[in-house]
Amino acid sequence: MGFRGEPPPKNFAEYFTIIAVGGSTTASELISDHKTWCDLLAVKLKSKFKSLWLNNAGLDGHSTYGHIVLMEDYIIRIRPKVVLFLVGANDIGLETSRIYDKGQFKKPLTGLFALWDNLVNKSEVLNYSINFCRFFKAKRRGLTHTLWNFHEMHQFDIPAEKVPQILIEQKQKYLTPYAERLNRLIEISRQNSIEPVLITQPSVLGDLVDPTTGINLARVNYTCWNGKVFWQVLELYNDVVRNIAAEHHVGLIDLAREMPKRTEYYYDMYHFSNTGCQKVAEIVYQNLYPLLENMQFPTGKLRQMKEDVR
Repeated sequence: MGFRGEPPPKNFAEYFTIIAVGGSTTASELISDHKTWCDLLAVKLKSKFKSLWLNNAGLDGHSTYGHIVLMEDYIIRIRPKVVLFLVGANDIGLETSRIYDKGQFKKPLTGLFALWDNLVNKSEVLNYSINFCRFFKAKRRGLTHTLWNFHEMHQFDIPAEKVPQILIEQKQKYLTPYAERLNRLIEISRQNSIEPVLITQPSVLGDLVDPTTGINLARVNYTCWNGKVFWQVLELYNDVVRNIAAEHHVGLIDLAREMPKRTEYYYDMYHFSNTGCQKVAEIVYQNLYPLLENMQFPTGKLRQMKEDVR
């Protein structure tokens, strides 16, 4: 399927099937196989369900725009019983879908667009130039995978009077469309007998001092914001997720609030280290297992799939 994990079982309908959807914090591309939070979560759930299959459909750079396409074009055909949506990181300040949301699902081009696409595919110079531009744009937004040395990160303060305007701009321009996309993901899921579970996006940045290193995470420079302001902005998006989950009676795992802000758990502001993946899997499992037990499936199906450890 092009996802990360075990191939689907032949007797798919008899399994408790789960797919995790998200961006790079789900894909965990710098983490070895069997050490991602999805892999570790699967191991924990398999101790409770004798027939469980969990797959990682995270894609680098994907926002909720891309998640909608992924759901409509692929996942509803697979029909897992549950989809986990870890969302928020790539939706900050997003007004329209980006190349990351479109690249995996490119439709046939015509006319001059087809000619240009063909030229790019045949020219190493053009291909390199375009990819370099994409990388540079992604790097400016902090979306590339870079191992941060937190001790060397530049620190600065943002005047308190500027912060309200930053937050107001996010609320006025981006949060309502973001909520609409989340509503659409829930609608697509439930129309296809898939139970959605929403997960809020954590970050190591925030208004605190790292207990491991003593670094002031509030003053760490992240693009045009510092750690304190960045966390305030991210929490606006997490609040949308929380509200949507409550409104639609959707399962919520508030990872943003439960994940400890410690640099040992992250290799940059978002992405989890090996130790971080273990912690994420633990938190998600503790919250997800009770949700799965309470979900409504055909009579006898859950009992058949579940097997407590003896």
